[in-house]
Amino acid sequence: MVPRRLDAQLSIFGFALPPSALGELRLTGYGGQGGIEKNWFGVGNTTLYGEWQRFDGKFDGDGLGAKPVIMGVGAIQSFDAAAMDVYVTYRQLDLDVTNADKVNIFG
Repeated sequence: MVPRRLDAQLSIFGFALPPSALGELRLTGYGGQGGIEKNWFGVGNTTLYGEWQRFDGKFDGDGLGAKPVIMGVGAIQSFDAAAMDVYVTYRQLDLDVTNADKVNIFG
């Protein structure tokens, strides 16, 4: 039997920057990653994984907010004889911005 390993990770966080003349920035988020690692081909371990993260950012100075979502998948193939790893990853960022029309970057 070929050994394999299953991994999972869950993250939850939040922070706020101190208020300034421009307002206060608050950011919260959560997400997770999971994957499996196994030597399917005999040349080294193959790792397949997926990830998902959601953030909620608010800037109190002008009501601007953003709720980005990050989704991704990846594969890592190790080649033991060459002491080398090859990575293939894909990430998609979906950005939902609220009150963007109130932002004036030109003063």
